[in-house]
Amino acid sequence: MIKIIVKKFLFVSSVFLLFVIGFSSPAFAEQASGKPAWEVMSDKVCGDKLCSEVYSPNETVTPSSIAYFPPPLKQISQGTDPSHVTCTEGKELVLKQSSGLPACVNFSSVEKLISRGWAIHVLPDYINENNNSEIFTVGEYITESENVTYFDDVVGYLAKPVDDGNYPGIVMIHEWWGLNDNIKEMADKLASHGYVVLAVDLYEGNIATTSEQARVLVTSYDSERGVENMNSATEFINQNYSSEKIGSIGWCFGGGQSLNLALHNSEVDATVIYYGSLVTDSERLSSID
Repeated sequence: MIKIIVKKFLFVSSVFLLFVIGFSSPAFAEQASGKPAWEVMSDKVCGDKLCSEVYSPNETVTPSSIAYFPPPLKQISQGTDPSHVTCTEGKELVLKQSSGLPACVNFSSVEKLISRGWAIHVLPDYINENNNSEIFTVGEYITESENVTYFDDVVGYLAKPVDDGNYPGIVMIHEWWGLNDNIKEMADKLASHGYVVLAVDLYEGNIATTSEQARVLVTSYDSERGVENMNSATEFINQNYSSEKIGSIGWCFGGGQSLNLALHNSEVDATVIYYGSLVTDSERLSSID
């Protein structure tokens, strides 16, 4: 009889402790209704921060996104590659730009968090055999290329048709990997369609081959110096090739910078943005004709 009472007491005590701990800790976990998983406070996003960063015992927060157990950090700690972390249905994996830590957020929150500089997309490591230079076909012009110094001691990649002529100019802006062979190949191919293409180097000599290296480069990027860099590229084309028209083009990180150039240079006639971070403020965009 005594043994039975002791067992019941231990069981009730355990339930009570779990109840108290589960609802008094800022990093609590509660079972998600209808889902074979757990809701984790540390992976919720509240506005443009993780809820764990803004949580106050006296405040009630409404998370805009939830990562179910196991959360991204746990999956990675168990050996899962960041690009293969699984979020619950309706969520998308991003990296916190300041630290590189993963978080699962609502699809509708991704663009806002990226535009605020809170998050960046998760991309696999760079693979030389599989790059987006294949999207460009070779044009009718035979081209030549060379490395040119166009901003302080920064070296870019210039490609243009061999035949003399007055060709439109293009400032080409690399992805978050940097000015690698993939971008140079795209510059060659675009030049073969009758353009003077200057592929700029916003990382000033640094190239990433892993997503972690790329994250470090993009988070340390100086936007003001980057604008000066791209403006110098525009001036270089105008001074050396007298292009009547000049445009910009970029991918991912470079897509956002392509728009940034257009916002800060009235000589840019057109800008092309491939899946880059966008400025949505109408007043700022009004500066583009």
